[in-house]
Amino acid sequence: MWLGAPSAYKYVRSIAISDSGAAYAIVDNHFLYSLNLVTAEVTFIGDTGRTDLPSLAFNPIDDLLYAVDGTNGVFTINTATGSATQVGENSASMCGFQIDRAGVAWYKVCGGDLFSSTNLTTIDATAHDHGPVTIDGLSSSIWAILYVPAASSLPHPSVPRALAAGTSTTTGVPLSWTAPLDLAGGTVTDYRIQYRVTGAASWSTFSDGVSTTAAATVTGLTAATSYQFHVSAVTTIGNSEYSSAVTKSTLALSKITSVPRNLAAGVATTSSVALAWTVPASLNGGVITDYVVQYRKTGTSKWLTFSHTASATRARKVAGLTAGKSYQFKVAARTTSGNSPYTGVVSKTTKSR
Repeated sequence: MWLGAPSAYKYVRSIAISDSGAAYAIVDNHFLYSLNLVTAEVTFIGDTGRTDLPSLAFNPIDDLLYAVDGTNGVFTINTATGSATQVGENSASMCGFQIDRAGVAWYKVCGGDLFSSTNLTTIDATAHDHGPVTIDGLSSSIWAILYVPAASSLPHPSVPRALAAGTSTTTGVPLSWTAPLDLAGGTVTDYRIQYRVTGAASWSTFSDGVSTTAAATVTGLTAATSYQFHVSAVTTIGNSEYSSAVTKSTLALSKITSVPRNLAAGVATTSSVALAWTVPASLNGGVITDYVVQYRKTGTSKWLTFSHTASATRARKVAGLTAGKSYQFKVAARTTSGNSPYTGVVSKTTKSR
């Protein structure tokens, strides 16, 4: 690289370009520079503090600049200061290093085999080739690799991020995530969720209608079973790849909190009914965070959930009722280990006007 003055040549060790066109280079093994690909200007940012960074790569999932140090460390590089923070470690030295659009890291053990990893912290490596590469009858060592997305796949939205599983029940697992970092000019119209029993070969698609909400609860699962889940963004320019999978087990039937006891309907007014109950006989290791009260007019089929501020208090006044009508009520305990079943039903008639 030429910096504009006599003898001002610099040794460029590695270059990375983000989806937005920002370009950075490691110069003289450990100094970070930014590159203007239009004007060819170069700007010094800072010293990474590492002895040698042979390869840089942008991760399209979190939009961070990563580097390997030629030994076994994986680092994020602060593009404002140049400082390097170690985030992972491999058992062998890494030279060629790239990250594809699904967030999978690909690297060469220096002069050796090709590996991939879906986790830049633990480096859960998968080997893809072994032994020397032969070119024109000669054994050669490959030290660098380059990832180029297929033209037919661009523009292409990146995957949903930060997929997480919440507190499961015996038949359901709640999921949440954040929108893709790069929609490539498109707009999210839906999210597609797939799940499978951990270790199974095929995935099933969860049918939850169309929604752009970055959360959903996968239902209809089997108790005491480990499941894997991943999510794809459906956009106006096509679907993203699926996110990395998360694993979560449904609760065993024996681990569910038992039902609240002694539910009773007390004083009724023209528009409310007072309820009271006692705690479940067994919490099975959980802690009560709330009680869910449902009600309906006697003879109707649809249950309504009474809206209230979460409370472990064992009483509620269900308001907003109609005068002179018979109502049915039931209660479930919400705990850190999941919800209990609902109690049996109690009935009460509001006062007439």
